Amino acid sequence: MNAHNLLIAGGGTGGHLFPGIAIAQAFQQKNPMNKILFVGTGRPVEVKVLSASGFSYEKISALGIKGKSLYHKIRAIGVIPKGIWEAIRILRTFKPDVVLGVGGYSSAPVILAAKFLGIRTAIHEQNVLAGITNRLLAHIVDRVYLSFENTRIQCRKHKFCLTGNPVRQSIITAAEAIEKTKINLMAEGKWPFTVVILGGSQGAHSLNRVVVDSLQLVTKNQMVHWIHQTGEQDESWVQQAYSEMGVSSEIKSFFNNMGELYGKADLIIARAGATTVAEISAVRKPAIFIPYPHAADNHQIYNVAGLVDLGVAEMIQESEINAERLSEKMMYYSEHPEVLKEMRHKATQLSHADAAETLIEDCYQHFLN
Repeated sequence: MNAHNLLIAGGGTGGHLFPGIAIAQAFQQKNPMNKILFVGTGRPVEVKVLSASGFSYEKISALGIKGKSLYHKIRAIGVIPKGIWEAIRILRTFKPDVVLGVGGYSSAPVILAAKFLGIRTAIHEQNVLAGITNRLLAHIVDRVYLSFENTRIQCRKHKFCLTGNPVRQSIITAAEAIEKTKINLMAEGKWPFTVVILGGSQGAHSLNRVVVDSLQLVTKNQMVHWIHQTGEQDESWVQQAYSEMGVSSEIKSFFNNMGELYGKADLIIARAGATTVAEISAVRKPAIFIPYPHAADNHQIYNVAGLVDLGVAEMIQESEINAERLSEKMMYYSEHPEVLKEMRHKATQLSHADAAETLIEDCYQHFLN
């Protein structure tokens, strides 16, 4: 099998990067001689995540437009030619067979440069409501990969391929391994009901606050273990709150072992970013989603609508959540394991655990044979 080069463009948040990493890992697994290069804007999260993953990385100049001031928009437009020229130099050096955009404003200059050089292009959209960059690029790329069947994006239908949102295999493997160890402990009554709280990269503070406020309302004679990812700004005071209440807990600003966290969870409370939703679906965990209310176009609400309709998860708007309601939900689920079991069973219908492999197989079929 011939080796090929794949360039993955975009990033800026874990929601864009982690699916890209899952795709890169599947591409490397297809043929260990394949080469992958990521291109972004050099934001700290990109450097940190990609360095830990071991993938090569280059940066270009690019600025966001959506939600910015007129001055910032003019600056962003002015930077585009520089970003395209930088991308052209990278493309000529790396010589990719395919360029895949995974969202974020840095993907646009790279896709445009690739089209100029006659390189095959594709994008992957993680959300039901496509981001502005992917909505524009959909008209010029050769292939459009979708996470949801009802994703709202306009282009010629023959370009579409439904793959699901790629999830890193390491997460699924780690979650399954923990799940196996839980079975015996649960049978012996030695496994506490475990709640995992994920605030996401945006809007963690209000979610952290309502969870902490609900702690003292959860029945004290219940055996509950809390695992709480707080984000950097809230780590200190959240740790202190748990300590003062004397409850069993693991509190960190960020967890690197997300697969283990998912495996330990009996119930997850989380924002509804596309990657979080995909990972929770892939490991088939019951969840209460509290969408970030300031997400662009309220896309987090749409990300979980399908899960809610199937009874796989529950969604509560932030305007409707308070400590009393959240504590009631947690106590209900802890007292009704049969409900959680049924939710997990239903989740099998939505899981796209093989999304990365599906996308790579389609790439080979359309671009690399």
